[in-house]
Parts: sequence; structure tokens; C-alpha cells
Amino acid sequence: KLDIVVVKYDYSIDVSIPQANARQEDPCKIITSKTTEFVRSRIDAWRYSGEPIEQPKFHFNKPPVVCTLLKYGDVSRLNDQLLEVAEEFCIIASDNGPVRNFLRGLLHNFERLQVAVGQIHELTMDIEDGLLKNDRM
Repeated sequence: KLDIVVVKYDYSIDVSIPQANARQEDPCKIITSKTTEFVRSRIDAWRYSGEPIEQPKFHFNKPPVVCTLLKYGDVSRLNDQLLEVAEEFCIIASDNGPVRNFLRGLLHNFERLQVAVGQIHELTMDIEDGLLKNDRM
């Protein structure tokens, strides 16, 4: 399905000067035009702008996770791979300093992924029509 979102609204005012003895309701009209884009194009053009993903200091799973977060495909890949690491790690983890540090890093990476998912989510939503919003107030 080709989903489309509104990314911008432009407004202009059309003013017509009434002729003598002519009856005219409102000489001013507000003209609204909206700009749309395909969601897929927006997601493909998206680039992560948050903090970089941290490479774990020790790694026990094979193959190692490539901690690159730049594009949409990286978000999906990292989500799957980091979840796998977390699940495997929880099975063998003991409560000590290195384990807690590793888990802190893993949680920070998931937080960064959450930021990326939020940025992508915003790309899939229509922006508000500012003029309509002001009319409702």
C-alpha cells in the first residue's frame, strides 16, 4: 500500500476588490495547499541523529552484533540482534560488576533504538493544519 502523509501546509490570501454597487460576501479567501510525501520515501531518506550505539566491551555470542545505527534497516536488525543477546545473556548472567556494566550498555543501546523508532514514527504521521488548529481555539 502506498501510504501518504502531509508534510507541510501553505496558505495564501486571495483578495478581490468589489466593483461599485456589486454585492460581495467576503473579499478575502484563505487558500490552503498541502504538500504530501510517500511514507516509504520518508523512511528511506531518514538517518539516525541520536547518540551512537555502544559496542559491547566483551562479547560472548557469535556472530558479533554490528553496532551501526544509521538507516531504517539498522533499527530492525539491531532490535532483533540485541534482543537475542539480552535473552542469551540473561540465561548465563551472574550478578557482578562486569555483568551489570554490560547490561547497562545494552539498556543504553535499547534506549537509542527507542529514540530511532520515535523518529521514524514521526515520519509516518500527518502534520497538523495550523490554520484549522487556530480556528478551534
